[in-house]
Amino acid sequence: MRLLIVALVLLVGALPGFATVDPDPDQIGIYFDYNADVTCIDTVPFLPFWAYVMVTNPTNPEIWGVEFSLCVEVFGGTEDMLIRLSEQWEGGSSSIPPFDIDWCADGVMQGFAYPVLPQSGNTLMVSLQYMLVSDIAVNFYLGPAANQSIPDGLPAYLGPGGLVHPLGISSGSPDLPVASVNCCFVVDSELTTFGKLKCLYR
Repeated sequence: MRLLIVALVLLVGALPGFATVDPDPDQIGIYFDYNADVTCIDTVPFLPFWAYVMVTNPTNPEIWGVEFSLCVEVFGGTEDMLIRLSEQWEGGSSSIPPFDIDWCADGVMQGFAYPVLPQSGNTLMVSLQYMLVSDIAVNFYLGPAANQSIPDGLPAYLGPGGLVHPLGISSGSPDLPVASVNCCFVVDSELTTFGKLKCLYR
């Protein structure tokens, strides 16, 4: 019997993990993978990387639009040290927000031409490609759009029939980062940059 239990534990441990890091329904976060379980990466300057804004575990099977704000906090430099290279929206919409819109101050209100459906429990809203031009650390924050459909201080998504659903933020608050770059601390790794050091003292 003990041998069977050990074998089951080893088998479960060997299976790939497809679970989303945030199990709560109707959440929005920024992830560095399609499974929505990587919220922190380390990278180097001039190497492009992707960040995905996702609605996780939506209670509605169709999403026709989304509204949120996205702010960045850069340590050891200015926000110009983080460049957004491209954005790819889901939903085949022709009303893509202007590339130079202030995603932090104004937020984004994006409608879709056709509904975006969940894949493995997560619904990708937009893929954002970034690049650092200096060895810095970055925190990403999500919050409500400036003109909210529901005045509750949270992001939201549009379901069928024009019904607006509030979205929880994966970090639990607009004041807490949902994702980080070069702020991933491992005990046996040395802090090599001033930006990483400042991450400790927010």
